[in-house]
Parts: sequence; structure tokens; C-alpha cells
Amino acid sequence: MKTVTEIVQRLLDEGHISAEEAVIILQAEVNKSYPVYIPTQQPLPYSPPFKPGDIWYTTSTNYPVAGSKDTTNE
Repeated sequence: MKTVTEIVQRLLDEGHISAEEAVIILQAEVNKSYPVYIPTQQPLPYSPPFKPGDIWYTTSTNYPVAGSKDTTNE
């Protein structure tokens, strides 16, 4: 199967179209609307911001100090 470029080149070589017409044809081919896939990132369920009801949600700000032996989060 021939491409548009090959067909336009043949028509130019045979003198059936001018260079300006070839440019118009090739630009129209390039400007066709092709569907564009834009990936979207899904939010991770274990990343902030957490919402009430999420298993990782807390209103506590009482966190253990790094290096302390108390890890109860009272």
C-alpha cells in the first residue's frame, strides 16, 4: 500500500500537480484529527489527603517522637 507522500511525489514527478498543491495536500494529511490519548493518574488510596471514613484517616496529632520507646499514640 502506498503512502500519501509516495502518491504526492509521483504526481509531482509526472507534472500532474505543482509544488504548492503538494504542500497543501501534505499539510491537510498532517492536520487530520487523530484521537489523542491523555493518560490520567488515578489517586492512590493510601496517599494523603485522607478523608473521614478512610482507614488511614486520623484527627490525632499526637505522634511518637522519633527514637522514643513509646509507640502507643495515646
